[in-house]
Amino acid sequence: MWTGKAVVLKTQPVDPRSLFRGNYVRLNYDISRVERKDAKDFKLSSVVYLTLEEDSGLWQAKELTREMPSEGDFIRGRVRSHYGEVLSIDYGIEAFFMPKEKALAVEKEMQGTGTAQVEVFISESGKARAVGFICIAKTCDEYPDD
Repeated sequence: MWTGKAVVLKTQPVDPRSLFRGNYVRLNYDISRVERKDAKDFKLSSVVYLTLEEDSGLWQAKELTREMPSEGDFIRGRVRSHYGEVLSIDYGIEAFFMPKEKALAVEKEMQGTGTAQVEVFISESGKARAVGFICIAKTCDEYPDD
């Protein structure tokens, strides 16, 4: 596991399992879509930094920059695409692997609530790693992460 600041992000399922890659949940975070009037000026695959702020236990987007912030909480990502005034950004935490039983339980959780929360560790440089799900409806708590 990485060390760093632990944050909790809201997410939604995209694709629950892959027969070729094993059991995993593919995720789309609220912070993966950022509105900017100058979205078209961001080059595809360019590195960006999103400053984060906490609100009621969940971390949310505050400001997107091209330069690494010198202070505050932030996550590093890459521009995947832009449509109009919306940037799609990948942070390297969009797929989460787990044992089959746990993956099925998380899939059930996400279908029931439509969302999930993921604990993420963010290093001082902004690199992130998803480390676990926080179950809202408690359907996946009975299965350990190992």
